[in-house]
Amino acid sequence: MKRIGIIGGMSFESTLHYYEQINRKVNERAGGLVSADLVLRSVNFEEYHDLMEKGDWNEIAHRLSFEALDLVLKNKCDYVAVATNAMYKVAPAIKRRIEWWRQDGGGIYLYSRFVHIGDCVAEKLKEVGAKRILLLGTKFTMTEKFMKKFFYGRHNIQVMGVRNYPEEVDEINRIIFEELRHGIVTPESKEFMMNFVYQFPSDSEFRPDAIVLGCTELNMILEPGDVDIPLIDSTQAHIDKLVDLCLPETGGKGFKKSDKYIWHENPAGKNGATLYDGDIIRVCDIYKQNGSWHMRLYRLGDTHVNLGNDFSSIKEVERAATQVIRDHCIKEADWYSDIKKHLPAPDSI
Repeated sequence: MKRIGIIGGMSFESTLHYYEQINRKVNERAGGLVSADLVLRSVNFEEYHDLMEKGDWNEIAHRLSFEALDLVLKNKCDYVAVATNAMYKVAPAIKRRIEWWRQDGGGIYLYSRFVHIGDCVAEKLKEVGAKRILLLGTKFTMTEKFMKKFFYGRHNIQVMGVRNYPEEVDEINRIIFEELRHGIVTPESKEFMMNFVYQFPSDSEFRPDAIVLGCTELNMILEPGDVDIPLIDSTQAHIDKLVDLCLPETGGKGFKKSDKYIWHENPAGKNGATLYDGDIIRVCDIYKQNGSWHMRLYRLGDTHVNLGNDFSSIKEVERAATQVIRDHCIKEADWYSDIKKHLPAPDSI
């Protein structure tokens, strides 16, 4: 089973749904007393909402990217997700933070991935052949361009504009923040949502191929039977994917784990080499500086080890570095056990 890291609390109502559904679905598949290997970091939404109102997305990106990094470094999560749609405006910053540590330096865990809610939704849309969608969500999600650009640029799916419906967008936003995020569902609000869906778009010859619930609370008020076209719940799409990834027998498609660790000589040839796994994820570097050979270990907090200078070839340095990984790193971090299984013995290099 893979470990899932979730940044939640935005709001706690939707986070509860994530927690319950992921565990329920994992148990349905695996049986017995099995539950998900899951780490939940619930943040104070009030702080993030205030930053949104101020338009301080740089601070939001900074905070969430380091929350994600903590899930990778401290909690050893294989996959990381944010349990809300609006915060995916800063998804590139979160992904870069994890990917940088994973691939280019400092990475403490080998197979961490960021699971974008938009990719999960797009998978469901492609299953029903939808190319043009109505995206429902907060005012921010419905009017900002980040999701439109993501769907079209990455998946060639068009998000229909709502600029001619400012009052309706404001009311949907009010329903989300004043009702749904407090667990309140009223008949009047449900009727309003259904009327908007059926009347949209009144000023266009085109109808959407599908409706996407682009807010993690909207599944509380709209269900597939409420509309006559496919209704894709972003929350459920995200949960389904996380469950797939959580269970090794059904998950991880497209995230193949390497079974091979290879030394590659640096362009400088005799002056150094890098140990990669088969997914081109850097394990460590060895390099020569001031007459001595050194190791830079990316999975132990960017640790440096002085190997000395008693070597006649780069292969001898690789053997010494391999021995360090076996004798030192594995003792310090149990998550090096997979490297130990596949790394060649020092004397076989």
